[in-house]
Amino acid sequence: MKSALDEIEETSEVVLDASVVINLLGTGVAKKILTAFEFKCAIDKLAVQEIVRHPRPDGDLKKELGLLVREGLIREVKLSDARYKDFLELVGAPSPDGLGDGEAATLVQARVTSRQRSLMRGDMPGCQYQRNV
Repeated sequence: MKSALDEIEETSEVVLDASVVINLLGTGVAKKILTAFEFKCAIDKLAVQEIVRHPRPDGDLKKELGLLVREGLIREVKLSDARYKDFLELVGAPSPDGLGDGEAATLVQARVTSRQRSLMRGDMPGCQYQRNV
């Protein structure tokens, strides 16, 4: 039986949520980690906005993320018009089921093709692998 990590390595691209990228940047070795992956990473522009709003006294997250994007380690993507309806359904769901903009955009982007998966922050510390999004 394959593990979740095995399935990630077979995919063409992993869509990252803002919290994952914030934690990745917080390591101080994001480039080293991303270059070790055997898969490509993407982040939706709405999740990028969440990162830009996140205050960090010891660094500039926007600048750090921009460097990773320019080096091709993370690709910025934007919701298509066709997927925007799905996004609105996720952010407009009644509490407690509604999601924030970045989380909803990440899930919709990960659902674009059946081979994409999403890494998102779960209820427990660390990352949770989301399947069948």
